[in-house]
Amino acid sequence: MKKIVIFTCIGGHNSVSDSLKTYLSDFYDVAVLNFFLDIVGYLDPIRWLTGSIWTAEDYYSFCVRNRLHTFLNKTYGPSLFLFGLLHPFIKKRIKKRLIQEKVTVLISVIPWFNNFFLEIAQELDITFILMPTDMEVVHFFNNISSISYKRFTFLMPFEDQSMYSFALKKGIQPSQICITGVPLKGQFFYKHNEYEIRTLLAIPQQKPIILLLMGSQGSSAMIDYAKKLATIEDIPFHLIMVLGANTKQRSVIEKVHFGPLVTKTILGFTDLIPQLMAISTLLITKSGGISISEAIYMNLPTLMDATSEILFWEKANQKFMHENRFGTSIHCLQELPSVIRAFLTTRKDMLEIYKKNMLLFEKKHGALMVKKIIDGAMLK
Repeated sequence: MKKIVIFTCIGGHNSVSDSLKTYLSDFYDVAVLNFFLDIVGYLDPIRWLTGSIWTAEDYYSFCVRNRLHTFLNKTYGPSLFLFGLLHPFIKKRIKKRLIQEKVTVLISVIPWFNNFFLEIAQELDITFILMPTDMEVVHFFNNISSISYKRFTFLMPFEDQSMYSFALKKGIQPSQICITGVPLKGQFFYKHNEYEIRTLLAIPQQKPIILLLMGSQGSSAMIDYAKKLATIEDIPFHLIMVLGANTKQRSVIEKVHFGPLVTKTILGFTDLIPQLMAISTLLITKSGGISISEAIYMNLPTLMDATSEILFWEKANQKFMHENRFGTSIHCLQELPSVIRAFLTTRKDMLEIYKKNMLLFEKKHGALMVKKIIDGAMLK
C-alpha cells in the first residue's frame, strides 16, 4: 500500500489533517506528523528560550488565547529567523523520517516551513501537495521564491483570483493548481435533524441561536462577548458558548448574568460543531481559515471578530467573507448589542442574504478531491 505523510500542527491544521487521514486511510497507508512535536522536537528554539517550559505551539496558543495578536504579528519574523538558523538540522530530520516511512506522497497543511518539504520532495523525487488552510497564502510560501518542480500540486480551498494570481507568480503552472474545497469531518456533509439536536441539548425549539465560537484554542474574547451579549434583555435568543481548550474561562462565564429572555449552553472542547452550526442562526467567531470554512459549508451567516488587531494571515479570510457577502465583522464591542438586535428583528433579511449566498456558493468535498489528485499522481 502506498504511503502518505501529512504534516500538520496545532489548531485548524489538525482538523484538516485528521479529516484527510480518516478518509484516505481506506485507500492508503496514511501517517500524520506534527511538525513541531514529531520532527523539530528538542531543536525548537522556543524550547531553548523558555527552558523547555514552552514549545513553539505553546507560545502560539498563549498569544491566541490572550489576544496578543499585535505581539504575534511582530514576533513571528524573529521566531522564523531562529528556525532558519537550524535549517540543515531540521531538514535532515525530516528527510530521515520520510525515507524511513518510504513515503510516496507528502502533503502539507501548515505554513512557514514548506521550503523544507519542497527541497526534500525534489531530492527524493516524491509528490508534494501543498494545501493552505487560509485565504492568505504568503506564509505558506515562506522562503520559496519560485517553484518549478513538476511533481508539485497547489490546492486552493475555494475559487479566489488573488490566490490564483499569487500561485502563478510563484511559477506554478495552471495544470498544477486545483480547487478542491476543504477537508472537513464527514458530519459537515450530513443533513442534520434540528429538532433532535435542540432536544438533545435542551434548547428551546423556536428561539434563534447565536453560536459563540473563538477557535479550538479558545480566546479571552469569549468573556468580553458574553458580557456584552448579556446586556441584550429585550429580545429572546439562545446563546451557545464553546470554550474550546480554554476551559479556565468557564467559572467566569457562568457568573455572567443574562436576562430572562436569554437561555444559554456552555460547552468545552466538543465534537458537535457540525450539529451546533446546523441549528444556529448566527455564528460569532474569530476569522481562522477553518472556522470560516466550516461556516461556509454549513451555510451559517457569520459575524467575525475584529475588535483587536487581526492576525495578518486572517485578514484575507475576513476579506473573502465580505466580498462574497457571507457575513460581516464587528470592529467595536459596543456595537454588538445593536448589531444583534438588528439581525434578529429589523434586519433578518441580511442573514437571509448571507445564507442564500452561501447556499449558492460551490463547495467541493475536500478529502474526496484530494484522493482524486493523489490517484492521478500515482499514475504518473
